[in-house]
Amino acid sequence: MPDRRALPRPAARAITRRPSIGVRMTNKIAIALVLLIIAGFAVDAIWFGGTLPLAAARTLDRFIEYLSFWR
Repeated sequence: MPDRRALPRPAARAITRRPSIGVRMTNKIAIALVLLIIAGFAVDAIWFGGTLPLAAARTLDRFIEYLSFWR
């Protein structure tokens, strides 16, 4: 019978391996995302009454409560 400690563990190796997507978050991508979010809030404030931050906060609060239920 082979020694169990000598057998490879593919599941453990798969967890610690980096994803092979090939795209990393660079500073340019991060800045572009921040600018898009700020632009979205600015458009909401100018043309739609500025209710987006409150709606986003309420949705995030509901999501956090949903996640805490599964804890």
